[in-house]
Amino acid sequence: MVMAQSGCVIMNVKGNNVIYYRKCNHCQTSEYDKQPWLEAPWQDEGIADLGEFTCPKCGKESKIQLKFRK
Repeated sequence: MVMAQSGCVIMNVKGNNVIYYRKCNHCQTSEYDKQPWLEAPWQDEGIADLGEFTCPKCGKESKIQLKFRK
């Protein structure tokens, strides 16, 4: 099982990849309309740190993290 931990919204799981788009943790601005969406490989249990997202609207940074569980 995978859940959005921070800074993203999961759209789908395709094979061994998680498809997601980035979203600001502060003002909720998202990159939903910016396609193709991003992909991250499936990982073992734990939190995967996928970098940071600087919001184009408010300028604040959000960590992008996925939480994987069995």
